[in-house]
Amino acid sequence: MTSHPAKWASLAIAAAAVAAGGLLLAYRLIGVAAGPEAELIALLRQTERDGLRLSIPGTNAPLVSRSHHFDRFSVRLGPNGDTAEVACTLDFTGKLDATEVSSVGLERAAFEYRDGRWRPVAGLAPRLTEVLSALESRRQSVEKRGAGGYQAAAWFIRLEREQAIATEDYLMPGKPAEAVVERRGTRRFVLQRQGNKFLFSESIL
Repeated sequence: MTSHPAKWASLAIAAAAVAAGGLLLAYRLIGVAAGPEAELIALLRQTERDGLRLSIPGTNAPLVSRSHHFDRFSVRLGPNGDTAEVACTLDFTGKLDATEVSSVGLERAAFEYRDGRWRPVAGLAPRLTEVLSALESRRQSVEKRGAGGYQAAAWFIRLEREQAIATEDYLMPGKPAEAVVERRGTRRFVLQRQGNKFLFSESIL
């Protein structure tokens, strides 16, 4: 302990901050003591306690987590030390407006260091955001084609390196002459990564 007094002093201060409830301050102190990699991981882990709200292009409703967990981190710093990319896994459950969302798989989040802190360039879960934007765009397109009452009840997503598999549970109102009040169904899709977007490749079912 005496051979690295500065390092141990910083860790002691971080521990004291945690004990006092200053978790965000403690994370920043950990970054000073252990480097930017630890600070970036701590930033993502903090959201597991605080919750996660993500903006989805094409809709005013945010994606809100019920529970989520980041794991298996790999941090790559830019040449000047002021940019970084964090690759990790994300296990997510939550809701986008009336649609339940469950996702598991690979995430890659870019960060830049500005004004004394790390800031996400395109959100903390950009790949999940991109897939949900594509699914939401398709849902709106189905409604515009005259499928009145169509509802995407749930999306189940598996995010892989270059593609995503999405399963959609949907509801459709029954016709007035039918005894069934609503019809339920399931569709599955493959979305391929092209640039910074996921585009529909094929319908599996």
